[in-house]
Amino acid sequence: MDKVYNRLHDPKDFAGRNVLVIGGGDSAAEATVALVQSGACVTLAHRGGELSRPKPENLEKIERLAADPGADVAVEDPVSER
Repeated sequence: MDKVYNRLHDPKDFAGRNVLVIGGGDSAAEATVALVQSGACVTLAHRGGELSRPKPENLEKIERLAADPGADVAVEDPVSER
């Protein structure tokens, strides 16, 4: 499909767009942060309650975004194991 990518080349291409990042690894965390910082509205979806093996600096970036009152960011727990 032309709307599905397996690699993020330039996050600025998605500014102002709704983006779904699927995965719970470090690459998904990096892509999410880059997309949010470029102005995209991002949903990060993964199975599980925590990201798997994120680099500490990527986890800190996500936590800073979630704590920033000026950023429109929410971190939610999964609603089911499925």
